[in-house]
Amino acid sequence: MKVYRCRICGEVYIGTEKPGSCPFCGAHENYLVIANEWSMIKIASLSDVSRKNLQKAFELEIDNTNFYRGVSQKTENIYVESMFKGLSKVER
Repeated sequence: MKVYRCRICGEVYIGTEKPGSCPFCGAHENYLVIANEWSMIKIASLSDVSRKNLQKAFELEIDNTNFYRGVSQKTENIYVESMFKGLSKVER
């Protein structure tokens, strides 16, 4: 087993092979590195436009997480519950 870490989201993946993309944020496999080689990518500065776009995207992700969690708690269908519970974890 190997431990990989995503340089974009910082999440950890444990497996025998490196996945084609981060299972958590979808970043390309180039951003997945062996855990002991990991360091977070640092951005020196953001433009006002980029900062506003990131804030909007963050708000959408929070809304998605709450929606998915709510659906998973309200449905009586175990398949739908499982799917939306999984989606809520990915969106965190």
